[in-house]
Amino acid sequence: MNQHDRIAAAFDLQKAGTPRRRVEFGLSERLAALEALKATIERREPDIIAAIAEDFAKPEAETIFSEIMPVTQEIAHVRRHLKRWMKPQRVAPTMATLGTSAEIRPEPRGVCLIIAPWNYPFNLMFSPLVSALAAGNSAILKPSEMTPATSRLIAQIVAETFEPDLVTVIEGDKEVAGRLLELPFDHIFFTGSPQVGKIVMAAAAKNLASVTLELGGKSPT
Repeated sequence: MNQHDRIAAAFDLQKAGTPRRRVEFGLSERLAALEALKATIERREPDIIAAIAEDFAKPEAETIFSEIMPVTQEIAHVRRHLKRWMKPQRVAPTMATLGTSAEIRPEPRGVCLIIAPWNYPFNLMFSPLVSALAAGNSAILKPSEMTPATSRLIAQIVAETFEPDLVTVIEGDKEVAGRLLELPFDHIFFTGSPQVGKIVMAAAAKNLASVTLELGGKSPT
């Protein structure tokens, strides 16, 4: 299977599972997925430190405090609050709807694409994934090709932790990212430069996908 077919197959697998996840991927399943991710991160911590050091010599202490801890703390934050976040919220009727009742029900978006940058390759890949899973979504992850050791490790961690219909990794260069952006994702999370952010937003608009753009470019390390 070539890369083009693999991308299409990964997306189709997650898209086909969206209706089932809306029913079956509830509070306990989401928390279990996050706990499994935390366990894998803790078990692979020495490998994370080594991979990031190989890619651009980030010191061990910096990797722990800027790459690993933000993800595990995000998981802990979600565990404390997710039950409340998932509850429907009653809202008062307006003059036009007197005599009725209404509520806001949080619902998953569906299939998410998360594109991470090279300067914080682990943190800015997995922190958005924590939010995606907490909200009941599946996700395809695209690590930066500029950090190949970390990219390989991210793919290993995901494969060890999740079934591909929930989370999978697609490695590659900007051509691979371009192919991913052609697909009708429900939400796209991109961290990177404003220049590329414009490309991501334009691609998302073609499919009416919602976007989260974390744009910067002033923090090389």
